[in-house]
Amino acid sequence: MIIAGIGSLIQIFPKIVQTVFAENCVAVVFIVAIILNLVLPKNMDVHEVPKTGDAE
Repeated sequence: MIIAGIGSLIQIFPKIVQTVFAENCVAVVFIVAIILNLVLPKNMDVHEVPKTGDAE
């Protein structure tokens, strides 16, 4: 079961890669997790913006 837009993209890979990613959603999630780990910043802390003056 392949997502509609990915059908043509996955055709450029060898048959074994097509089989693994088409039938195993865990492999797709693994690749997405690796990409997000590389792309997202390491420091994801949320800092509160200090208030200046009376905003009321």
